[in-house]
Amino acid sequence: MENASGVLLNLFPVIALFVLGYVLRRIKFFDAGAVGALKKLVVNLALPALLFRAFASLSLEPQLVVVVVAVFSICVLMVAAGRGIGALVGIKSPYFALLMGGFETGMVGYAIFMAVYGVENVPYLALVDLGQVTFVFFVLMSLLMGLRGERHSPTQLFRRLVASPVIIAIAAGLLFGLVKSHTGVGDTSVYRAVDSLLTIVGGLTMPLICVVIGYELEIDRGSIGLPLVTIAIRTVLLLALAFALNTFVIDRLLHLPAMYRKAVLTMFILPPPFVMPLFMKQEDRENMRYVTNTLSVGTITSAGVFLLTSLFAI
Repeated sequence: MENASGVLLNLFPVIALFVLGYVLRRIKFFDAGAVGALKKLVVNLALPALLFRAFASLSLEPQLVVVVVAVFSICVLMVAAGRGIGALVGIKSPYFALLMGGFETGMVGYAIFMAVYGVENVPYLALVDLGQVTFVFFVLMSLLMGLRGERHSPTQLFRRLVASPVIIAIAAGLLFGLVKSHTGVGDTSVYRAVDSLLTIVGGLTMPLICVVIGYELEIDRGSIGLPLVTIAIRTVLLLALAFALNTFVIDRLLHLPAMYRKAVLTMFILPPPFVMPLFMKQEDRENMRYVTNTLSVGTITSAGVFLLTSLFAI
């Protein structure tokens, strides 16, 4: 019970900010462009600052590549499994399979992970996130644009990847971490001042993300059935895969710290990537409603599943 109360208390700010965002929407606190501006602030400044510090403090070891490859492979496997399951149970939407792969770590995962495990442990989640980020940019985006009738070469996808503020922050953090470990730059007053600034900016990530998520949560009750089925299937499969990855790779093969287990479990209960509707045909109202409903349902259930898995240390 002591562990339960601790997790609940740590998650309380996240849940409260979700509710605050929802209330702000109900009272029409923001105008049409304000929430978009907040998301832009998070994606282009706050989250990159957080990730830069996380990767700058990350101790990279060669065996961690195995984790990145394993997460990427699981995302691909989930899409393949989604196609098989969709055909088996008669789900016609081509987006069902795509909703099986990838995770919304940026706009959901970091918020709940920091709330429970602390900002000092963000590097563990950031490392696990690398595999799914690669999947989203090279596989998921390609499949989404294919459904839209567009074709992009690997070179074009790579350019989109390296232009992302999140990827730039990750690469810069890794590079700076190497420089810092071989020089005395980490002990200078200039570095400490810049690090303090990045800490403040990165600290905006969790509250802004939570408010935005709460504000944008919208579920069409008339078409909730398929989204519920989608999230249920996705959650069951990913919990099983998280257990397998933690047991056979994190523990037995690599003997990594226990925080990697928690990072894997956190990521695998997250909703699908929020970027999906941006790469869909906007005139395809039926599938757009299905995907956005699934993302909303997945966001709500993630907090509950995260709480349960944290309490029972699955």
